[in-house]
Amino acid sequence: TASSTYAQYRDDPAGYARDVLHVRWWSKQVEIAESVRDHARTMVRASHTVGKTFVGGGIANWHYDCFDPGITLTTAPTDRQVRGLLWKEIRLQRRGRPGLLPKAAYMGDAPNHYAIGYTASGADAFQGVHENRLLIMGDEAVGIELPIWEAMDGMLSSGEGNRALFIYNPTDTSS
Repeated sequence: TASSTYAQYRDDPAGYARDVLHVRWWSKQVEIAESVRDHARTMVRASHTVGKTFVGGGIANWHYDCFDPGITLTTAPTDRQVRGLLWKEIRLQRRGRPGLLPKAAYMGDAPNHYAIGYTASGADAFQGVHENRLLIMGDEAVGIELPIWEAMDGMLSSGEGNRALFIYNPTDTSS
């Protein structure tokens, strides 16, 4: 399985990025990845063009490749943000490696091992997914509505290896 091939990188997401994806993360991106590795929830507040979506794509690939079984759920407020930004990064960084379906925000090889992108348009999309190794990633998280946050929070509490990464620009003080 992919998980056994990449097992050496489970505790080294920056090494995975360097050796497998052939990308280099700068110090803050490494800090983000290590926070996802070490903590149940990671919130990243930063301005535009600092590489938040880039590192998010790498973390989604890392989680998919290193944890089987494992599920990666990604979301953003619009389909353009899901498919055109985050999943574009995921595709570019995978460089043709197995698992990714053409033009879909999905890669997987088993019912308990996949990554998928959803538009944050309703809490129903985020209910009923339970796994001991779940990563939920929200890009442009200021646009994610409260019912979706609540559904994601419930899913995260179902497994000790579950993680969340929320990336956002601090543009909305109510978020």
